[in-house]
Amino acid sequence: MKPASLISLILASLLGALTACAPDFQANPLVQEIRLDKRIKNVTYSYKQIYYSIEDSTRWAEIWNTQDTIVQEGPHLKFRSDRIWYEMTESPTGYRSRQQYPGWERKIDSIDSGINIISLLNNHRVRVDIPAADVVLGGDSIRIAIIHTTGPAFDWDFREYQPQPDQLLLTTPGNDTMPIVLDMESVGPVSRQTVFRVGQHTYVLRSIGEDYGSIIIERLTNSRGLSLTAEIDLNYKQVPVKDPDGSLTHIKRTPGKELIIYFWGGFRGEKKLLKLDSLYQSIPEQQRETFDLVAISRFSSGDHIRTLIEEEGILIPLFQATSKTCLRLNCTGYLPSAVRVDSRGKIVSFHEWGPEVEQLMIRVKLPESR
Repeated sequence: MKPASLISLILASLLGALTACAPDFQANPLVQEIRLDKRIKNVTYSYKQIYYSIEDSTRWAEIWNTQDTIVQEGPHLKFRSDRIWYEMTESPTGYRSRQQYPGWERKIDSIDSGINIISLLNNHRVRVDIPAADVVLGGDSIRIAIIHTTGPAFDWDFREYQPQPDQLLLTTPGNDTMPIVLDMESVGPVSRQTVFRVGQHTYVLRSIGEDYGSIIIERLTNSRGLSLTAEIDLNYKQVPVKDPDGSLTHIKRTPGKELIIYFWGGFRGEKKLLKLDSLYQSIPEQQRETFDLVAISRFSSGDHIRTLIEEEGILIPLFQATSKTCLRLNCTGYLPSAVRVDSRGKIVSFHEWGPEVEQLMIRVKLPESR
């Protein structure tokens, strides 16, 4: 063999050995790369910010000119005048305050509703990007996403913007728009050990692509002792509630029938409940037997619910929420909303809007009316 050929053979052998030793996650059936090729839009009411600004400078000057103590911390100014403390923040258009002072008037800043923002647990609002993917993990179809903070919601704020850790989000597949609350069980911060559960299987988030275009996860064969960052279980389990008399009971599922759990309360909650009940009562009894519909009040007392039943003749079974009702259901404060469970006992949506539930009642009625 010629020397050149021998050298080529040696190099090829070395390259093959190095390639064989290189880590290849695709060779590990427990490891999976997921391309985040979708996006989730968060639903919120936080696109406005109320503040006060100086309108009568002459009146305000009387207070400003009698100051005896002043403290400046970055854009935040605090001073004392006639034993009263005043606080304000410098913005691109002048000083602004949370409170109304003499000579100050109420104003509102707003941002475009198309901007994706989210409220943190301290009610501070930030802009986010939420890349997502629909995947099947352990037989469960879910949507997995990363909530990535990109900056403050507004160009100015009373609080300094602090970079936030990424959050892992688990939800139902195809969910492009939803309300997100960071204390839901299906949401949790990404850390050095981000362990999450889908159904009966536990996974660890190994890495996030630099461009947030993909993630790598690994299914754990033993997760004993590890705390969960987030979890989701699409298998419906009986929901604990109280009946109108205050007795503890559960919302059970009838095998082979769809279950709709309607949460109501808040602004115009009763009016929307009565509208839904009217639609429900207009459905022929035979067709009402094809699905189960119950309503749970997040706030009303048993006495109030009993009065509603007696005075309005509500046909939908009514219950009161308990501290454990929303466990595993990822409830939010956006009411009314509904959890939908299919005929196989799988949760297909954690958050259906009230009008969507009303449309369901109309569609159930249509076949009989043709």
